[in-house]
Amino acid sequence: LPNNLPVAASPDSAEFEPQAFPYRDGSILVTLTTSGANPANNYYQIIDPYGRLVFDQVQPLTPATLNCYSFQTKVVLTSEGAICVWYTAVPLNMAGYYAQKLDFSGNRQWGDSGIMVFPENMAGNSLYNICSDDSGGIFMAVGYGSYLYGQHVTSSGQLLWGPQGMALE
Repeated sequence: LPNNLPVAASPDSAEFEPQAFPYRDGSILVTLTTSGANPANNYYQIIDPYGRLVFDQVQPLTPATLNCYSFQTKVVLTSEGAICVWYTAVPLNMAGYYAQKLDFSGNRQWGDSGIMVFPENMAGNSLYNICSDDSGGIFMAVGYGSYLYGQHVTSSGQLLWGPQGMALE
């Protein structure tokens, strides 16, 4: 492998918050946030076992929401690929926590917008975490003020605890 393989190197943007995860057959899934002339957005790239980039350019997790301010992605690996979750701040009518499922080839499985896991009025920009449900989906917990909410997202993107999740007290 060459030293310092450039996963994303656009002179018009800043790339930050990178994360790397072991993927299938020795490949690596990399997530990152970029900003520049446009608001911060979340992207991904896959590096194959031989150090080659799978995509010519980093891929947006949600092409339909590219002009939103999005923040660091958290990732859970599944038997079918990965589920990525992040917070989007603006525009306000789209603010909330989103998720996108990627297959092992890097194809987005939940459409160009992903799915909204929690709307802004339920979650706010606060601490959250995710973990596997061991069936290809995730559990998510998010703190909002003095409240804690949970959500169970299936491998097909269904919100099992309803669109508002469940209060965890």
